[in-house]
Amino acid sequence: MLLAVLCIIGIPSRVFADENREPENSYYREHWEEFVREDRVYILTEDQELYNAPEEEVLTVLKSGDAVRISYVQPEKEAKGWLAGLFRDEQRWGLTEVSRGGNWYTGWLCMNTMELLYDGKSFFEEYETEIQPYAAQIDTEVSREAAVWEYPYSGQYKGRISGIPANAKLSYLYTGEDGLRWGYTDYGGGIRGWICLDNPGGDGLPTADMQKSEKTPENGRILQDILIGISAVCAAFGIFIIKKNGRKLSLKFRQMKSIIKPERGKEEQDMAVIDGCEAQKRTPVPKEIKCPKCGEMMEVFTKEDRSIEDVKCEKCGYEVHEGDPV
Repeated sequence: MLLAVLCIIGIPSRVFADENREPENSYYREHWEEFVREDRVYILTEDQELYNAPEEEVLTVLKSGDAVRISYVQPEKEAKGWLAGLFRDEQRWGLTEVSRGGNWYTGWLCMNTMELLYDGKSFFEEYETEIQPYAAQIDTEVSREAAVWEYPYSGQYKGRISGIPANAKLSYLYTGEDGLRWGYTDYGGGIRGWICLDNPGGDGLPTADMQKSEKTPENGRILQDILIGISAVCAAFGIFIIKKNGRKLSLKFRQMKSIIKPERGKEEQDMAVIDGCEAQKRTPVPKEIKCPKCGEMMEVFTKEDRSIEDVKCEKCGYEVHEGDPV
């Protein structure tokens, strides 16, 4: 369904379905250690040039509103310093593969001018307090054949699985407001997603807009910018008062420091409290990592950047144990 969405709202984009296949891009091959697996769909907010390497050799031009699946991306750097939010203009780059005029191009887009399309990972992040661990065995009706969806009520069909072993289990459970039960599965030839346990065939399932916030990835940053803005206003007001009273220049700078430093300390304390609260309530989310031994992609459920389960690489048998950092 996602691929259908891509063709409707923008430029066709394909996934590196075989995760063992290295993207056909020389810059990626030279710098692959600098990038992490993303595999999520984004919408361009303005026209962009697709580069063979960041800002080098334009391959084609994409339009605002086009949808692209970003396969690899530069990890986001931590903002440093209390003014970091005012200078967030450093470019991040993502690798994608798109079709133009019957030709496929593999290249780089700037991540700063695109928005994430709500997907299964977004659902996990927003409904973390409502998604419960669920180690129950798959019942007979579901094991015969079941439709898999990107997330509950999404209408984004991912495929069907059948012939599931009797001892197979679902990982997580979500119950909708209408009482429908949804189970998360990562079984079935690489298909990962949600099955409606009360209607496994998927016929006539309702759809709904499950997004709680208008733009979830930036919520934390918006709060940080508000605090920074308050500090800047306080500093500017202090300067105005000093000028009005005719103080000397040296006194002006001393007053500025006395205003800025307390605000900075308060801001950092507030952010520390907020970050601590977020970390405490964080529930497990799926994360794809590259096997350190053979390079095969592995999905691991994590909490606070540590595995909450034992996972074995299907290709070489390498194991990630519960509690290991990922």
